[in-house]
This record gives sequence, structure tokens and C-alpha cells, in this order.
Amino acid sequence: MTFGEMPDEATLDAWEFGLSGQERIDAFGNHAATMTLGVSGRAELLAMQAEFLAEDGQLAEARTAFAAALADGGWTTLHPKIGLLELALKLQDDAEADALLAELLQLYRDEQLIPDACVEVGEALEEAGRLKQAHRWFTMPLRELDPDELEDGDLLLLAGRYRVRRALGLPMDAFDEETDAIREAEDDEPA
Repeated sequence: MTFGEMPDEATLDAWEFGLSGQERIDAFGNHAATMTLGVSGRAELLAMQAEFLAEDGQLAEARTAFAAALADGGWTTLHPKIGLLELALKLQDDAEADALLAELLQLYRDEQLIPDACVEVGEALEEAGRLKQAHRWFTMPLRELDPDELEDGDLLLLAGRYRVRRALGLPMDAFDEETDAIREAEDDEPA
């Protein structure tokens, strides 16, 4: 492994699954610190460090790491603004959460967020009890789709939308019926 460059997949796996707690957090953060701003992979390392910090309850440090990933501007699996939203919701910082939701919505409208990102936002909102907003995020990517022509990638959106609609007491619709049909088909498949 060369410092200043993104570690190979085996090294990342060793850090993620072979380490825990502060040792894992430090592995990602220390290596990111050797990388120049904007170098491919640096933002991803910072975002991963932020996720592990949040898991460890170090929320202020997680916020700093997500902000650093955002400032880097590089590609990340989880958009840093979604990580910041999750933290704002955990901290019950409604003003920050609402501001981040507005920014994320604009990113979605600008086609800079994929449907999987909408699942992440929807799940964060659902966990925070913001069910109407969660419903919106689970539904947005489905608006252009025919319920009879859904793909496997749409299943997480459907499942989240279904849960939230039941919690809100909304009636069944074509997407809910398709979700039930998919679940029944999965239950009928041999193990």
C-alpha cells in the first residue's frame, strides 16, 4: 500500500472487517490524512470514517469527517450530505435537517442522486418519525415507472414506501399491490 493513494480492496476489507472501534476509525482517517485533497478515494475514506464514528457515538467527529468528505468533492458511496442529514436527525437539529433536505432535493432534481440515495434519505426520515417526508423520498424515483415494470433495484424503494404508507394509514395503491405480489412470489420460491 502506498501512502497518498487509495488502498486496495483487500486493505479496505481488512480495515472494515478486521478492525473495530477506534482502531478502525483511525485506519480510515489516518490514511485519508496522507492523501491530497481531491485525490481519488480520499472522500470515500473520509465518508467511511464518518460512518464508523457515528456508529461509535462520536457524532461531532462524524459531522466533521462528513464535512471533510463533502469539501473534498470526490465520489462517495454515501453522499456526505445524507450522512450529515442522518446526524442532524439523530441530534434533533430540525433546522439543519430541513436545510440538508432542501439541498438533497435539489441534487435529486439535478439528477445527482441515484434511487439508492433516495432509499437512504427515506430510511433516515422514517427512523426519525418524519413519515410524510419519508414517503416523498421513497416515492420520487418511482413516479416515472409503471408498477408492472419494476426492476430488482426498485425493491428497497417499494419496501420503504410500503412500510411508511401502512404507518400513515394510507390506502393500498398499485405500487403497494405490486410490493405484495413480489413478496408472495419470493415466498413461493424454493429455498
